[in-house]
Amino acid sequence: MASRTNYWSCSRFAKKIRSMFGAIPKPSYATGQEWSDWNKRSKSSNPIIHWIAEEGLDKVQDFIYWPLDKYEDIEVYIRNRYIDKLQYLDTGLKPGEYYDLNHRILHGLFNEFVKFIDNDAGGIEYVTKRCEDKYNENCGVYPEDPTYGQPSCWAEDAQTQKKLYDWWKNVRPNRPDPYDVSGWSKHCAETRDDFLSLLCESKSEEENRATQAKLEALRKLEADYDKEDEEMLIQLIKIRQGLWD
Repeated sequence: MASRTNYWSCSRFAKKIRSMFGAIPKPSYATGQEWSDWNKRSKSSNPIIHWIAEEGLDKVQDFIYWPLDKYEDIEVYIRNRYIDKLQYLDTGLKPGEYYDLNHRILHGLFNEFVKFIDNDAGGIEYVTKRCEDKYNENCGVYPEDPTYGQPSCWAEDAQTQKKLYDWWKNVRPNRPDPYDVSGWSKHCAETRDDFLSLLCESKSEEENRATQAKLEALRKLEADYDKEDEEMLIQLIKIRQGLWD
């Protein structure tokens, strides 16, 4: 079956057929498990009408649209291969510089994630709106169900998407420079200016302790930032199944 924006099985005509013959209403959206449950109940309650509305209409649509589908397949392949280049991950990093693989992985995944939210998921405003989604009749959940009125799984995904988007766009770029916060930048500048005297004079124990304290503070800040990056990357991996348009 070709991929379409509108399937006849989801049309008003299909909805009318189900309604006329007493078939179980098809939800507007649902989780994978919910779709599976609905499919089983619909087939068992009215198998003929289920087949007509869910499969038969789509088969007729495929037959009628076959020439256009083949043309679209070629057009999509050319766009994916030579224009959008979907086989590559766009890191957003400055060309010509060297980056370790761990750096490319982090930037590649998060930059593609932000592009997905901005271009494919309707923008961060739409994602924010979806944070309020609740289980109701539109997704096949009725008042007698204990989950009725509760935040849906899409709301939970949207909340995580919003959090990760904000972190990558606003929080992470504005994290204080660990070299500045630890005092290491200032220390290096001072020792650079006094480099010749350092070659001739040994530092006191107090100066050595101060230097070591700044270095340890720098290492701790860098470790904290690395840990935060890792935690956010893990959250992104966990929600990847919901990143589709």
